[in-house]
Amino acid sequence: MYAIGQGVKADGAQAIAWWTKAAEAGDAEAQWELGLEYNSGQRVRRDYRQAVAWYRKAAEQGYGAAQMNLANMLSGGYPPVEEDRVEAARWLQLAADQNTTGAASMLGSWYSSGIGVPHDDTRAVYWWRRATESSRLAFNAEANLGKSYELGRGVAQDYAQAFFRYQKAVLMDPTAKQGLARLYAQGLGTEKNTAQALAIYSDLAKEGWQDAQRHLAGMYERGDEVQKDLVIACAWYTLLATTSLTVGSDVRDLIARTAPAGTLEKLDKAFANDARDAKVNAERIAQELTAEQVDKAQKLASAWKPGTLIADSAP
Repeated sequence: MYAIGQGVKADGAQAIAWWTKAAEAGDAEAQWELGLEYNSGQRVRRDYRQAVAWYRKAAEQGYGAAQMNLANMLSGGYPPVEEDRVEAARWLQLAADQNTTGAASMLGSWYSSGIGVPHDDTRAVYWWRRATESSRLAFNAEANLGKSYELGRGVAQDYAQAFFRYQKAVLMDPTAKQGLARLYAQGLGTEKNTAQALAIYSDLAKEGWQDAQRHLAGMYERGDEVQKDLVIACAWYTLLATTSLTVGSDVRDLIARTAPAGTLEKLDKAFANDARDAKVNAERIAQELTAEQVDKAQKLASAWKPGTLIADSAP
């Protein structure tokens, strides 16, 4: 009540005091609430050790949300809390077993990446499916299932199922949008609809999704559902070559702590390869353009801003 001002004036200190009193008396929900507070630092000084301590007390009483939060913190990235991914996976398994919201989806991702458990695509699919069966809001799990069915990873390849899963997640998960665009473009699991693929890629390209920008470049180069325009194609490739993705220092630290060995190196290599390929494509197309057209493509690329598409090159 004090936390949200329900019936009384909101008072963070009072909320903490009452939660502490209840938590010390053994109330699992209050223990979980205190864990959240020490984790976020919203009403008390942030203290990850205290957060873990309170989460653990609630988790040991079978409180699913606390088990999932404890698993997350033990998986790494919360110094000075000692990382223990095996114990983290054990707590996450307990949370997923009792259908705690988000736990099954998270466990599926851990099996997919080999975090605290052996890498197992079949088990990943099982838990993602469990997540979608227990909640209509498991958008990330739906998107991951879509990718699994699209690639035949952990389950028999089934483009119709991939399309179905992507559709269920498309409003909330950008990766599902990309999946739908791929299937529409190739006519896999649905009728071929390059116009719909173009619309989706355009929306994602505005948001800065480089895979979508790459597909747009190819569509302008080939003239798929748009008038063939090598200037715009060259501009998109130039943009991709000059704005290659990098992993920030904070994210690098988190990946180093939580992801399987070699993940950072693979990401760095993939980003570098994408930028190199875009540069090669831009230079290849530039050979078919005049000097003035190349200059225009470079200016269009430089002028691009999030929320926009590269302007039509027609006069």
